[in-house]
Amino acid sequence: MGPVTQRFVVHRYFASGVTSLPTSGDPLVIATLFAPFDLDENRIDDNVAVAYSNTPPAVVTTGDAWSVFTGKLNALSENTDSGAMAFTIADSDTVGNMSATVSLNLNGVNVPASTSCSAITPGAGQAAAAQCTIDIPFNNATWWDGSAAAGLQGLFNTFATDASNGTYANGVAASATIVASDATGKFSTPVNVPLHVFSTVNNAPTMAFQSPFANVSDPNNNHVYPTYACSVSAGNAAGGCGTGRSQIDVRINQMLSAVAAPAAAFDELGSQTTAVVAYTDPQDSFTNVQCNREQSAMVFVANGGPIVSANATAGLYDVDFVIPITAPATAVSALCTVTLTDQAAPFPNGEAAQTASAQFRLLINP
Repeated sequence: MGPVTQRFVVHRYFASGVTSLPTSGDPLVIATLFAPFDLDENRIDDNVAVAYSNTPPAVVTTGDAWSVFTGKLNALSENTDSGAMAFTIADSDTVGNMSATVSLNLNGVNVPASTSCSAITPGAGQAAAAQCTIDIPFNNATWWDGSAAAGLQGLFNTFATDASNGTYANGVAASATIVASDATGKFSTPVNVPLHVFSTVNNAPTMAFQSPFANVSDPNNNHVYPTYACSVSAGNAAGGCGTGRSQIDVRINQMLSAVAAPAAAFDELGSQTTAVVAYTDPQDSFTNVQCNREQSAMVFVANGGPIVSANATAGLYDVDFVIPITAPATAVSALCTVTLTDQAAPFPNGEAAQTASAQFRLLINP
């Protein structure tokens, strides 16, 4: 007769006294074997049942190589390429190629570090081993921008965890997380290693104007400036400049927000503050910003130029200025420049205070 295909379904019972399989996490492989010329075989207790064990790989966290690696992680500098840094991974029972991933947690910003692993001779008790290298290029915008959030794009060269190993920027932390994998794809327990990035450059403050300032094009020069506009004739009504007996005192609370550095400069944001750098105007001894009228008509009353001062809320600034109570015949305006500096006591590593300036426009309508 012709060939016949047989399908065997084998129901295998637990041994006496066994009620469940162990929850070891290991895959259970059962091979049921039948001799091709003995289809009458009805005993299966002599067949094969094997539990397969695969111990996960591990990052080798002992020895001179590990000491050198962790030492380099604690001696990084902002805006500097780390160069190659090597660590070792090993597996006790799985032969084959190994790999590793390294993720940097930079004060909440997660950036992967490119990792390359090459097989090395296994040591005692090891079935496989590899040496892995990473490079952390804090001077490479492409590397940083590929993973950093949009608000941190282009700020790769400002990053530092602190400048004096924990005393300059409290609460700022950074670490590298390493995970190894063996030839079967089994992963190791993650290893977290603290890292330290020294500050080498003090960055200038950054500023942002708040409502009711709005970005408006200036018809006098077609540039866009943060602009505050009000109408004298509107008085205390919406859009009005206010009222007064002989002059109008205009106060804008929280007109400007400032931080001591760009967003990625965690070393500076953790401890520094900002302050106004006063500009001395020979025509107005009461102002601390530089203003230039855009029309020949008077914008401010005598000695009524803008004064920018710190708000009670840290990092925010108010502005006060005084204008005539009589409405101008046509709109008058002034371009003003405010300058801020950062402050620290003291600046580390020989760094010095930096300043930044920003322009704003005050528009007074009839």
